[in-house]
Amino acid sequence: MEYIKKPTNVYWDLLVILLSGTIIFSQTVFFLVSTVYLLILIQKNHFKILLPKIGGLKLYIFLVVWGGVLGYYLYPIRNVARDIFYFTSTLLWILIGANFIKNKRGASLLKTLYVYAFIVSIYCFYIFLINGNFDFNGIRLNFVTGVYDIGFILPIMILNSFFNRHFVFSKKLDTLIIIIVSAHVFLSLGRISIFVPLASILLVAFLVLIYKKNRKRSFLQVFILLV
Repeated sequence: MEYIKKPTNVYWDLLVILLSGTIIFSQTVFFLVSTVYLLILIQKNHFKILLPKIGGLKLYIFLVVWGGVLGYYLYPIRNVARDIFYFTSTLLWILIGANFIKNKRGASLLKTLYVYAFIVSIYCFYIFLINGNFDFNGIRLNFVTGVYDIGFILPIMILNSFFNRHFVFSKKLDTLIIIIVSAHVFLSLGRISIFVPLASILLVAFLVLIYKKNRKRSFLQVFILLV
């Protein structure tokens, strides 16, 4: 856990690409930018594509290709391209993640994700205040930006700061980030966007309750978290 205790710098290239995909670019443009970024990583790796050792990845790739070929004969090409786009976007970032770790050294990926989540949440609060639309739909539309990405980062923040007492920046700053990001998630007012991170946090909490040595302290932490 040394990379958590002593983070150095942020991966600025990755941070800029993630922020541009969330705030600036459309999904299509972001896909093209991500593809170029993957090619740059592959070039730095002497043109070798690193496939992560993930169970079922080859089957996943096969099903994407098979679904595309089969869909081409059964449905309009526009519909097939649209659906394949969603699957290949996930696959693209799996490959980026694997080749990114291969090439990058010295900075903290976790710190980069913290900064990303914080900036996106602050951006949403800024847009919310500027628009001045305080009804249900106004709140929901302003806070939907990046909420699904943040929903995956928030449980990691809770695990590190709340249970493991590992702070990326400092105790106060990490806590402030968690509060702002949590407010962003709940103000999105979406059932899935709230349920997924909440379920992940509760799962983490109960696993900690089961496996932590100091169960009395863990029980108190889970109780406070639930409240």
